[in-house]
Amino acid sequence: AAKMQAIHSSQTWMAAVTKVSLVFEKRFWSLQFSNLGLRQSALNAPAFQVYDSTPLNGSIGALTFFALVTKENKAAFNDDSALAEQVAKQLSHVWKRRGQNEAATNVLHYVRFHVQRWPNEVYISEDNVPNRVNPHPRPVKALSETEWGKRLFFAASETDLRSPGLMEGAVGAAMRTLESLKDFLQSCSKQKKIDISID
Repeated sequence: AAKMQAIHSSQTWMAAVTKVSLVFEKRFWSLQFSNLGLRQSALNAPAFQVYDSTPLNGSIGALTFFALVTKENKAAFNDDSALAEQVAKQLSHVWKRRGQNEAATNVLHYVRFHVQRWPNEVYISEDNVPNRVNPHPRPVKALSETEWGKRLFFAASETDLRSPGLMEGAVGAAMRTLESLKDFLQSCSKQKKIDISID
């Protein structure tokens, strides 16, 4: 009962979020101006956060935005290209205000873009027309516990007890589950006298 109640009350905070990545030939911005919270507007400035997502090898430059795309944003609600253009213009305005004029111009000239609309993913979101982002989940012990006699493991990021709902929580939940699975398989091998090795 506690598990089901915890599952039903747990919300995926990113369920309402659309991620937009703009790709450039190379990074041209200062890191101090690329990891920012952004002021959002429902009509044409949907992003509320941007971060540098350039790979370590520097083969490309990339910026990734978290955006809330509401139905009031008619231009970008179903148009990925329009959404990419909106977030680029949004960041361009921010950079201009901060005196980064060259970067503000260059950000409008991305070579490609990628959009992931989490609200449209049926197993992620209950609402494909969101008007708010869910709050970050808090740690809930019941979500991290096994079921069916320690045979059913829960490893979603929301089940982590340190950073639920975040990337770090996904890694933490996976590591916790791996350790639990190792223990389970080792106990099975002792009972059945079979060799199960996990590295």
